[in-house]
Amino acid sequence: MDHLARLLTAIVQGWLKKTRSKLQGRAAVSMTLNAESNSAVTIATEEAAKSVSLLRLYHPAHLAPEITAYTTLLGYEHRRSYFAFVGSKGQAPTIKEATIDISSRDWFIDRKTLSDLRSLGLDTLSNTLKKEKLTDFEKKALRAINLYSEGILRHEIHERLIHYFAALESLLLKNSGEAIEQNISDRLIYCIGRTAEERRKIVRNVKDVYTNRSGFVHHGKVIEYSKDIEEFCHYMWLFFTGIAKSLPDFDSKEEFIKGLEEKKYSA
Repeated sequence: MDHLARLLTAIVQGWLKKTRSKLQGRAAVSMTLNAESNSAVTIATEEAAKSVSLLRLYHPAHLAPEITAYTTLLGYEHRRSYFAFVGSKGQAPTIKEATIDISSRDWFIDRKTLSDLRSLGLDTLSNTLKKEKLTDFEKKALRAINLYSEGILRHEIHERLIHYFAALESLLLKNSGEAIEQNISDRLIYCIGRTAEERRKIVRNVKDVYTNRSGFVHHGKVIEYSKDIEEFCHYMWLFFTGIAKSLPDFDSKEEFIKGLEEKKYSA
């Protein structure tokens, strides 16, 4: 009996050590709910996913298109790995397994980083998420930010661009009948462009990257990493962090777009 007790103790301690190393240092979401256990887990998971998605808006991978981020709920990551049997003639095969993509380490948020994130609109996002009733603009802006932030979870650049343009279209187009490329670029420049020359540069960049995106979507053309795409990612980050800070400023998407058009015609 003593031997069995020691064995069970060792097993439990090993499990606790493994679990502790897996969870230690990670952020956690805590909620108090009056619900059946499975429903409670579902609700808490959905709310946690929303929070993490908005936090991911500020991940450095947005500025580096070659990097994949893994800032998501534990177990939701899509880390690429392999499992293979390797052998040579006359020898028994051995097992090899490893993670292939190690491009982005865990995102550590210290006090300085948290202070920086707050200056970029994190508190505004947090307060908006806690509201019981959202305005039309807040609903659509949060949805667009979620789409944008999902992009860096994708391994391929064409997947990221599809998410980025979907997020842009959802905020910068009045309806599905508007010309996409022209209206997106024309409205985007009055959010992030400060000078006439800078605005012309943004328009050229957006149109070039949109052409690359369309080449993949409609013809399966491979999209290569380039300075243009890096620049486009920088513009996207400026736009969506700006949107986060502007959540209380508009009641509807129509009001937001009207404000951009007034800037255009008064420039």
